[in-house]
Amino acid sequence: MFYSKPFLEQRIKEERFRAYRTGSPFSIVLFSPYRFVSADHKNRKRSIDSIVNFLDQETRETDIKGWWDKKTIAIILLDTLPEDALLLIDKLVHSLQGNGYGDAQSIRKAPFRVIAFPNHRESDDEDNQDDKREKYSKNHSNQKDSNTNPLIKISGCDSPTGNSLKKHQEMIKRSFDILVSLTGLIILSPLLLLCALLIKLDSRGPVFFKQTRVGRDGKFFTFLKFRSMYHNADQEVHKNHVKNLMNHTTGLSSNGHPDEKTYKLAEDNRVTWVGKFLRRASIDELPQLINVLKGDMTLVGPRPHPIYEVEQYDLWHKHRLDTKPGITGLGQIRGRFNTTYEDVYRLDIQYLKRWSLFLDLKILFRTIPIVLSRRGAV
Repeated sequence: MFYSKPFLEQRIKEERFRAYRTGSPFSIVLFSPYRFVSADHKNRKRSIDSIVNFLDQETRETDIKGWWDKKTIAIILLDTLPEDALLLIDKLVHSLQGNGYGDAQSIRKAPFRVIAFPNHRESDDEDNQDDKREKYSKNHSNQKDSNTNPLIKISGCDSPTGNSLKKHQEMIKRSFDILVSLTGLIILSPLLLLCALLIKLDSRGPVFFKQTRVGRDGKFFTFLKFRSMYHNADQEVHKNHVKNLMNHTTGLSSNGHPDEKTYKLAEDNRVTWVGKFLRRASIDELPQLINVLKGDMTLVGPRPHPIYEVEQYDLWHKHRLDTKPGITGLGQIRGRFNTTYEDVYRLDIQYLKRWSLFLDLKILFRTIPIVLSRRGAV
């Protein structure tokens, strides 16, 4: 059975999320049967139908097949590694040739493309898989044709969460970020100057804490906060704490409030006197309005993590990198206390799947009373 493109897109989204969640692989094969039949063939339409029927017989019942566009077929191969997908293509090519479809020249020009998921997996066999893809590409594709192949990028399937923002949504979100961050920096400038003065009076060192963090699509940027620790404080403390959280060797601890526990470091002796106040009021995060204005961050989104934390990610954690990191998010209003570190990740991914401007506004307005209550702050 051959399915429509919307059905294929939905299945790819579902399978990609499953692949990143469980590590179970799948592959997509894209090719045009029209390349096997010359344009001046008398019965081209009938020949194409024959190829499609042949393809249906030669593939597994569990393989999902359909028309990606008017001339291109997509085959979703569940639980299939890319090298196995390449073997299937070899089998199909030889079978088609044996049945009189396509000559050597048309086969070379057929732009077969294999897309494998999960594509963030690193393995010892990765180089071997690349060699196989390169070898196959040389044997079965023409470079000029592949460069112009409209299927090099599968639109609508780039995000494993299945909710990549459309262009107009990105423009709305970015415009909102610029308006709010610029207004916030102007209105809050007296408070920002006062905080800078208090930090300089309290302890030696710079006003801002700067750290390289990982943003959208794994791009690095310089993250800003008001410095709340002593200058040159040992960063290994937090690094080891994060590692223990990710490995589930540490749990929630008391944050000084009754009936509240947190995954954050409590009673951290690296924090200055002024830093404690800034943290309790979440004022130390305000310089990130500059990050938002520059475009490195957004007002609402998953919190940006340092490189050493991203290095600890499981495959499904990497969904967080599908969007810009934010100052606040679903994880900050629902996971501020009595929530495990893993649950905050789940809340971040839930946000990506449910995004809307209304949701952003809702999170922003809910952030204000939560910050003022100081619940969950350390």
